[in-house]
Amino acid sequence: MKKTLIALAAVAVSSAAFAQSSVTLYGQVNIGLAKTQGADMALNEGPDGSGSRWGLRGTEDLGGGMKANYILESGFSLDSGNQDVAGQQFQRASWMGLSGGFGEIRLGRQYSIGFDASIGTMPSTAFSSQRMVGLNWAGTVNTRNNDYIKYLSPSFGGLKVSVGTQLKGDTATANTEVGVSYAAGPLKANFVTTKVKGASGSSYGLNAMYDAGFATLGGGYADNAGNNTGKGVFLHAGTKMGNFAPYLQFARNTDAKVSSVEAGAYYSLSKRTRAYGLLNTRSGVANDNNKYTLGLVHTF
Repeated sequence: MKKTLIALAAVAVSSAAFAQSSVTLYGQVNIGLAKTQGADMALNEGPDGSGSRWGLRGTEDLGGGMKANYILESGFSLDSGNQDVAGQQFQRASWMGLSGGFGEIRLGRQYSIGFDASIGTMPSTAFSSQRMVGLNWAGTVNTRNNDYIKYLSPSFGGLKVSVGTQLKGDTATANTEVGVSYAAGPLKANFVTTKVKGASGSSYGLNAMYDAGFATLGGGYADNAGNNTGKGVFLHAGTKMGNFAPYLQFARNTDAKVSSVEAGAYYSLSKRTRAYGLLNTRSGVANDNNKYTLGLVHTF
C-alpha cells in the first residue's frame, strides 16, 4: 500500500511538472504557379512570399507570473523539399527568452522590429507593392537578424514599445531599432526607426490600418536612409465577402520614381486552407516585370 501511494505521488508530481511546460508543432505549406514577364510559367514555393515552414513553439511556467519561451522554425521549399538555406536548420527563427509583468525579452535569430511592423500591411510579402518598388520597411537591413536582442513591453491601453539591437561584437553592421505600436478596437498603427552602424542617418517608417467592418483601409510612409536609399508611400484597401477577401495596393518610391499596383484575392476553402491569386505591375522601370501567381496555402 505504501509503495502504491509513493508511486501515485510520483506520477502526480511528474504530471504537474509536465503541465507547466508545453510544446506546440506548427507551420504551413504553400505552393503555386508563378509567371514573371519575360520568363516561363513555373511551379514555385510560396509564390505570394509566405514560405513553407515548420516550427516548435514552447513555454514553461516558472511561477510568479514569469515564463520561459522559445521558438525554433525551419523554412523549406515545398516544390523540392530543400531547406531554405542549406546547412542552416532553423533559418527562420531560433530564439529563447523570458516573459512576465515586465514584458518580454528574446535572444537569438528573430524578426526585425521593422518587419514586425510591416507584416500586417502586406497581404503578400513577395509581391507586396512596397517591396516591388524597393521600400524596405523603416530601412531594416534584413527581415530577420542574427544575434538579436529584442525587448517587447507590456500593453498600456493598447500601446506597446519594442527595442531591438545587435552587439558590435556580433556584427560589423550592427543595427538598433525602436518601435511604437498601437492596437485597440479597429485601429492598428506602428512607428519604427532604425540606425545601422556605418550608415549615414536613421531610417523611419509609420503605417496605420483601420478595419471598418465592411472594408480595411490603410497606408504608410517609409524613408530609408544611408545604404537603404528610397522613400515613399503606400495605400491599401481590402474587403471581405464571405470566404472571399479581395484587396488592392499602390506604392510609390519617390526617390527611384517607380510605382507599383498590386491586386489580389484570397478564398478560404476551410479554416486552415486558402486559395489565392495575385497580380503585380510596375511602372517607371525599363521592364515593368508584371507578375502573376495562383496558389494554395494550408496552415497547421
